[in-house]
Amino acid sequence: MFRPYPPTTILGPNYVDPSGFGAGILPSREVGSELSLKIPKNSFAAVLVTSTKKVKTGPVENLCQELFGTTKNWRLEGIKTASGVPEQPYGKDEGLLGARQRAQSPQIIERLQQIRREGKLALVFSIENYLERESTNLELPEKWIVRFGRQYLNSQRQWVVDRSAISIELHYGEEQTQLSLISDGVILPIKYLEAAEANPERSRTAGHFIHQDLGLDSGNWHQDFTDISRAQIIENSLSYLSVR
Repeated sequence: MFRPYPPTTILGPNYVDPSGFGAGILPSREVGSELSLKIPKNSFAAVLVTSTKKVKTGPVENLCQELFGTTKNWRLEGIKTASGVPEQPYGKDEGLLGARQRAQSPQIIERLQQIRREGKLALVFSIENYLERESTNLELPEKWIVRFGRQYLNSQRQWVVDRSAISIELHYGEEQTQLSLISDGVILPIKYLEAAEANPERSRTAGHFIHQDLGLDSGNWHQDFTDISRAQIIENSLSYLSVR
């Protein structure tokens, strides 16, 4: 279910840094228009999520309750998969690649074949978070740009943003439809991306270094930085999906 962000958490004229971390929500330029999937009436949907983590399965489960109602019409399965990209993806293209490669993993392909043989419909949701440097022309107070020794804007007026790349696939018989979207983002101090980039293989996430430095949850530091959970940000993005 979509839950509006408090204006004070969104980077813009009403932003007041409610958490005290200096971070905020940066709305996606690619979310805002409705995405629609055509699903035959009275179809039973097998809903596959390419992860067993609650931060990913939870938002999809809530979406399906909104779209399909009771679980008589659908069943959700979380399946552990590999993304095939570094542990810390960088850039939208790598995020989308990781999401799509999860959806094409052997575990998902095998399950889709079973579902097809049963004559059922399948929805595959794949979510991959990534970081990217994004330029901004927002005018922000100088005292905010560096808070508690943590720098958020570089000399090129870029900040580091964490977003989710979301791939959604519909499989029914021989037909397949694929949609993708990019979630709203959360900015984070530049040094955590630089720490992840210091390892050429990017085998540690920025969340790992945030946990190491601040003791926050490596998978949901978003909650402490903005008062909005990572799961809610994903759920808000998924709320633009409808069925017809």
